[in-house]
Amino acid sequence: MTYDEINAPCIDEPMSQADYDLPTLQQILETATLSLSCVERYQLNNIYNVGQWLLLARESFRTAKETGRLVFWSNSFVDWVSERCKMSKTKAYDYMAFTERFAAFPKVLKCQLPFEWFKTNGRRVAAYLRANDQAAAA
Repeated sequence: MTYDEINAPCIDEPMSQADYDLPTLQQILETATLSLSCVERYQLNNIYNVGQWLLLARESFRTAKETGRLVFWSNSFVDWVSERCKMSKTKAYDYMAFTERFAAFPKVLKCQLPFEWFKTNGRRVAAYLRANDQAAAA
């Protein structure tokens, strides 16, 4: 099924018990790229979910390359994302970094600040939250 940015489905988070193969992850990431191109869906929660999908795909990519099940011209995961999932390398890096940085602080996803603010200040905010666990838990 093909989508455009208007009718692309919302971006769900991955199910922890499921095992996703690389072609399935590729389809999910293609749809997620379209979904995030719609301004109404460019929200922290959706970006976080895309980051989770990217992290799963990165592990699946590494496993497939190591076992020889994937023939791809590059050993770089972001090259695969750029070519196969139509997502820029920069966005893939940014989404994965955001997800890795704030996985321990889910309340950040309720924040109304734009994602661009977290790209600039995310490292400092995450360090502050780690140093002040009580404030982060509140």
